[in-house]
Amino acid sequence: MLRNLFCPNNFFPQALPLAVSFLLPQIKPLRSLTICFFISLFFLIIAGQTTAQEYRDESDSFRSFSDGPVSFKIPENSSVDVLKSYFELKEQSNAQYIVTAMSKIGTNPSIAIGLNGSGQNIITSESNSPHISIIIRPNNEHSDLNYWASAQQKNWSSSPTGELFSAEKFFTESGFNGISIVRENGPERDFYISLDLTTKVWRDKNLEITNNPKTWLQVQIFGYKDPQENSVYSSALKIAKSIHYDPKKPVLIQSLKEIKIDYPKVSNNSTRYISDGPLSYNIPSNMKIEFKDNYFEIGKITKVQHNLEIKSEDSFSTLIAHSESHYPDLETWAIHQSSTWNKSEKGQLFMVENFKNDYGFNGVSVVRQVDTTLDFFITVDLTTPEWKNRYSTSTIGNDSTWLKVQIVGFYDPIYEGVFPIAMEMAKSLNFENDQIELQDSDFKIKEISIPFFAENNHTISDGPITFSIPNDVTVDFIKTFVGQDIYSKGLYNLSDESSNSFVTLSTYAEKIYPNLSNWAVHTIKTLERDSDTISVSSGKFRTQNGFPCIFIKRETLNSQDCYISLDLTTEKWRRELPQSLNTWLRGEIKTRNNSLYSTLHETALKISNSLLYNEAGNQPLPKFLEISSNTLFRSPEIIPSWFKSDWFGVFYQSQNEWIYHELMGWLYPVEKSTSKGWFWHEAFDWLWTSSKAFPYFYSPEYSAWLFFEENFKDQNIFFNSKSKQWDKTDILQKIMRDYAGNESLTIIKIMKSSLSENEKLNGVGRVILYGN
Repeated sequence: MLRNLFCPNNFFPQALPLAVSFLLPQIKPLRSLTICFFISLFFLIIAGQTTAQEYRDESDSFRSFSDGPVSFKIPENSSVDVLKSYFELKEQSNAQYIVTAMSKIGTNPSIAIGLNGSGQNIITSESNSPHISIIIRPNNEHSDLNYWASAQQKNWSSSPTGELFSAEKFFTESGFNGISIVRENGPERDFYISLDLTTKVWRDKNLEITNNPKTWLQVQIFGYKDPQENSVYSSALKIAKSIHYDPKKPVLIQSLKEIKIDYPKVSNNSTRYISDGPLSYNIPSNMKIEFKDNYFEIGKITKVQHNLEIKSEDSFSTLIAHSESHYPDLETWAIHQSSTWNKSEKGQLFMVENFKNDYGFNGVSVVRQVDTTLDFFITVDLTTPEWKNRYSTSTIGNDSTWLKVQIVGFYDPIYEGVFPIAMEMAKSLNFENDQIELQDSDFKIKEISIPFFAENNHTISDGPITFSIPNDVTVDFIKTFVGQDIYSKGLYNLSDESSNSFVTLSTYAEKIYPNLSNWAVHTIKTLERDSDTISVSSGKFRTQNGFPCIFIKRETLNSQDCYISLDLTTEKWRRELPQSLNTWLRGEIKTRNNSLYSTLHETALKISNSLLYNEAGNQPLPKFLEISSNTLFRSPEIIPSWFKSDWFGVFYQSQNEWIYHELMGWLYPVEKSTSKGWFWHEAFDWLWTSSKAFPYFYSPEYSAWLFFEENFKDQNIFFNSKSKQWDKTDILQKIMRDYAGNESLTIIKIMKSSLSENEKLNGVGRVILYGN
C-alpha cells in the first residue's frame, strides 16, 4: 500500500543513486551514515513490495453439453432445458436453451408461447430467480457483432434505469468473437453476451437460400435481475467462451418414433362450440376463453391466438394458429419437437402420437413429463385447398407453407390437468372456408381531439424518434431505433414511481396489417369478443406533427387497457427503403391492466400526440467502446490504458490504480462511484469532486472549493473560491512543512514526488545540509 500510495507512476527516479553518490562525499560522516541507512531501508521496502493479485477460485467444475453442431460447457450443478434444439430449415438456424442451477429452489422459469410481430410463434421465459437464457438465430438487423454491441451499449447508456457496468470484447476457446455488456441497477445486474458463430460453410449455405450476404449467425446469452450475490454472470461468460460450432455435424433425427401412452379420457361433460372466422372447436362449458388475437388472414399472413383456462383446476393452455413456412410439413415439426425434448435435461419425453381428428385433419401430440407435470404441444395441419390457393396467390406460389394450429400447455398437472381436454379440442378442430370474414369497409371511427402536454414535460430523443413525457416519468431504452433498414425497431418502457403500471412505446415497420384502419378494425373486434370486456371505445385524430392516429380503449369490471397506433410513414422513409413497399412505419403505444380510475391512458394519448419521426435525426450509432468495471468511473477505453469519462475527461490508468489525468496530473482515487470520488494529490492531499462539480474540487486542507484550468499542470495555478484569489502550488514547500522534524522521511517524500530532477537534488541537498 505504501508503494502504491507514494509512487504514482510506479517507478523510482533513476537519478537517486547519482544524487546520493554526488552528495555523500560532501557531508559529515555521521550524517552520511544516517542518510545511507534510510536510503538503504527505502530500497528494501521498494524491493520487498510485490503486487498482490487475487485469483478467482476456479474449482467450480463444468461439464459438456452438445446439441448437433453446437456444444458448450455448463456448471456441474446446473441443467439445460432445451426449448428448441438446433435446426437449420428454410432460412432459419435456430436454438433456444435455459440453464438453471439444480441446487436452488424456485429457479424454474415460467414458459409461455405467443405470436411475434411477423405472425410466427415464439417461446418466452420469465423467472424471479436468476437463470441463463441462450438463443441462437440469424441476425439480419445488425450488420455485424460490433454494430449489435453499439446498439445495445447505446440502449443502456441512454436509459436512466441503471448504469453501464462493463462492456468487453473477448475470444472464445474456438476463436469466435464475443462481446459482453453488463448494466448495474442497484443490487442487481442485467447482462447480454453475444457471439458471432458465422463460419464459411454456414455463410455459403445461408447465401444460397436467402441471397443476403449481410446475415450472420448470432448467439445471445442473457440474464436479468442477476443478484450480485450468487450471480450467474460469471457462469454465463464461461458458457459463452466454451461455445463450439461445427456445421458439419448432423442436426435432426431422421424419423419420427411414436410413444403411445394411455392417458385419462375426458368424461362426458357438457361442451360449447367456439368459432372464430373459419376456425372452430369444442371446449368444456367451464373453460374460460380469452380472444387474444382474433382470426386474421390477409396475403401471406394467417394468425390467431386464444388463451384458455379452467380456474377451478388452475390449468392453462394456449391455442395458436399461423402460416408455417419454416417446417415443410407436420412430420418435420414433430421430429424436431421430439428431438428437442429428448435432448433436454429437464424431464423426459413422455408421449409422441399421430392422430387424425374428427374432420380428417392430421395431428401429432408431443408431450414430456417434468416431475408431476406435463408440457405438451398438440399440432394439427388445418391446410385446405382453398387456404393453400389463397396463400400461394399472395406469395407467388410458396408450395410448402401450411396452416399450423397448436394447442400448448406448460406445467400442467398429470392428474386432473388440461392435457386430455386439449387433445379433445384438437380432435374437434375444423376449418370452414365459407366462414372467412371480409374487412368491414363501412367501419367508422369518430374524430377526437387530444390536448397537448402542459409545461411540466421533457423530450426524449432516440435517433429519428422523438416524443414528450411528463417530468415524473422515466424511460427505459429496451431497444434503440436505428432507421437504416426494414428491420429497425425502437422499444421503450415508460413508468412513474407513483404507479405499478407502465406504458410501452414501440416503432417498427408493420408487415402484417396493410394500413392503420385494418389494424383498428381487427383490434376492436378482438377486444369486443373477450368475455371480460364491458365496453370498447375508439377515436381517431391527427397528431400535432400531422401523423394519423387511432386510439382504442377497453374496460373490464376492474381495469382498463389502452391501445394506440400511428402511421409514421414519410415519403423519404419509403424512398430510402425500397423493400418497404408493402409495409408502413408504425408507432404503437400500449398500457394494460390499469385501475378504472387511472389517467394513464390520457398520458399515453398525449405521448402519441407528440410522437415524431424525423429522418434528420438518423445518425450513425456511436462506436462501441470497451468498459471495464475496474476502470475509474467505468470509463470507455479510447487507446490501450487511456480512458475517457463523459464528465471527468481523459486519463491514463496504471495497474496499481494510480491515474494520470489530462488536467490534474497524477491522482490516487478512493471511495469512488460512477459519478464522484476522493482523490489524493501530492500538492493538496485529499480532494473531492463529482460529475456535477468538476472541474471544481473540494479541499479539506483549504476548506474551500478549488477550480482548475487547462494550464494547471504547466503553471501550477488554481483558483481558491474561499479567498477568491489565484494561488500557486509549491510541492517542495508542502513536503518540508508536512514532514518537518523528520529529515529521512522528508528526503524519501522529495525523491518520490513529481518534482523535476534538479528540484529533487536541490531539495535533498537542502535537507542534508540544513536539516528540516
